[in-house]
Amino acid sequence: MPKNRIEQLLQLHAEGNATPADTEELYGFYLSREYAGIVEELIDTCWDQSSFETLLADQESEALYQNISRRLSRRQRWRAERWAAAASVLLALALGWLWLQRGPEKKQEAALPAVTDVAPPAAANAVLFSDNGDKQLLKHKDTLDASYMARQSGEYNTIFNPRGSRPVIVVLADSTRLWLNAESSVKYPLQFAAGERRVQVSGEAYFEVTHQDDKPFIVESGSALVKVLGTHFNINTFDNKTKVTLLQGMVQVSNQRDSGLITPGQSAIIAGGLNIAATDTVSAVAWKSHLFNFKETPLNEILQEIGRWYDVEVVYEERVPDITLSGSIDRNINASRVLEMLHLSSGLEFEIRDRRILVKQSQ
Repeated sequence: MPKNRIEQLLQLHAEGNATPADTEELYGFYLSREYAGIVEELIDTCWDQSSFETLLADQESEALYQNISRRLSRRQRWRAERWAAAASVLLALALGWLWLQRGPEKKQEAALPAVTDVAPPAAANAVLFSDNGDKQLLKHKDTLDASYMARQSGEYNTIFNPRGSRPVIVVLADSTRLWLNAESSVKYPLQFAAGERRVQVSGEAYFEVTHQDDKPFIVESGSALVKVLGTHFNINTFDNKTKVTLLQGMVQVSNQRDSGLITPGQSAIIAGGLNIAATDTVSAVAWKSHLFNFKETPLNEILQEIGRWYDVEVVYEERVPDITLSGSIDRNINASRVLEMLHLSSGLEFEIRDRRILVKQSQ
C-alpha cells in the first residue's frame, strides 16, 4: 500500500538513512494529488499544531528550517547534487525532525477507496527551486513572473511542473513567455549573461521569444541546442528524443555532430542524428490549449501523455501494441471518457485501477 511506503520513507528520513532517491520518491508522493493528503495526515499525527501545507507555505517555514538545521548533525545536512533532491532538503529535514520529536505512536491505518476514474487536473501546482536549496510551492498559480521570483537567493531558479498539473506560463526577465507542460522543468539564470539568453528545459515547453538582435536566445536540452533571436517554437524532450517544432521565425538546431535550420511548419528531431521534416504544428502545441491532438501517433506515446496529464501509471497486460492513432480529445474530462474514445479507435480494453491504466487486448 502507498501509505505503508510513505511511512517507510518518513522513518528513513527520521533516522537519517534516506538516500537522495528516497527523498525524491517522498517528495513525489507529496506532489501527487492522490497521495498528498496521506502525507499531510501522517505529518499531522506526529505534530498536531500545524498541517504540512502550512508548514511549507507559511513565512515561518524559513525560521523553522533554520531551527531544524541547528538541531541536526553536520552529517545529516547533506548537500544533494541533483536539483530535485537538493530542493527537497527542507521537506526531508522537516519530516525527519517532526517524526523524531513526536514519534510514530499515533499512526493509524486508513482504508483507501479503490480508484476507478481520475479527474483532470483542477489547477497548476508548480514548484520553484533555487540552486541553494530554497523551495516555494506555487499552487494554483497559472502565470509566474520570473522577475518577481528573482528575489530568491542563488544564481539560478528552476520551475518544475509535476505530473497531474495544468500547464503554467513563465514570463522571463526579457519578457519571453513560455508554457510549461506537466512533468516538465525550466532552469533559468536570475540575470541573463551579457551576450546571450540561455535556459535549460526538460520535458515539454512552448516558447514565444522576445526579439533581441544582439542577444540570441538559447535553449539547452541534453546535447541539443536551439538558438533563436525571436520566434515561436515548441520543444519536447519526452520519449528519448528532442523534437523542436517551429511555428514562427527561424531557429538553428544542433547537437554535438549536426546542425541545421528549420522554418515554420517544420520540426527537427534529435535522436542520435538530426532529422528535419515537415510536421503538423497543430498537434505539437495542442497541449497548450488543453487538448490531446494526435496524428498517426504511436499508442505508447499517446498513453504516456495521458499518464502525465492525469498522474497515472500505464501498465500493459501483454506487449505494447504496435499501432498508431489520430484524433482530438478535450483534456478537461475524466480519464475514463478519454480511454473510452481510445477503445473505439483501437479496439483495445482499458481499465483504471488504483491510479493505473491497465491496457488489455479485447477478448
